[in-house]
Amino acid sequence: MMPLDATSQPYQKFVLDKIFKIIEQRLNESQITHDIAVTIPASKFEELIVLPITISQSNTLYCLDKAQTSNNPELTCIYWQAMNGDMMLTISNEEISPDKDPSNLQCLICYVAAKSSTATDDFHQVYSYLNYGSPYQHETNVHTNQFKAKSNVFYRGCNTDDFFTFCLKISHKTGEVILSHAGPNGIYNHEKIQYRFGKSEIDLSRIDFIYVSAGN
Repeated sequence: MMPLDATSQPYQKFVLDKIFKIIEQRLNESQITHDIAVTIPASKFEELIVLPITISQSNTLYCLDKAQTSNNPELTCIYWQAMNGDMMLTISNEEISPDKDPSNLQCLICYVAAKSSTATDDFHQVYSYLNYGSPYQHETNVHTNQFKAKSNVFYRGCNTDDFFTFCLKISHKTGEVILSHAGPNGIYNHEKIQYRFGKSEIDLSRIDFIYVSAGN
């Protein structure tokens, strides 16, 4: 590489200083997590994997470059994709740990059933549901049909050969929670599972930690 002549050196210094300044600014800025990919082992919902960012942290990052935003959002929307279903989102007000006293623990449960098999004529779809309580009570709730809101036609009209895109909409003030399809399947399937939780059931303004788990 040939050395620059004396007349080009000031320009090179100017350009490099600009580049270094931009790099330094980006290093000092908080980085917003746009996507998280998680491989979940089948554990019959006994192994809960916590996501590396909470709802409050996500809102703080969102507010960094936005004017007139609130530290107490009225609405939270969680979007995610899953291949076959039979998975659960658990959103809690504190960390879930066997070593912690669970007396103050509050959990919003969102279960997405396994997709129905298209290999047989016997079409059967188990319930997808919304609930509150312990994520470890899934089998009991299924057998006793104890759900706050449910649907056994949640995949009707969907393309089951690709990833499903789901949306969980949480209204922190009104207590309303809505589970629906997003993406291409949202065009054909308008099924919504929704329920308005009372404060005596669960305080949605306090939930923060997001866990994922899988069934069989």
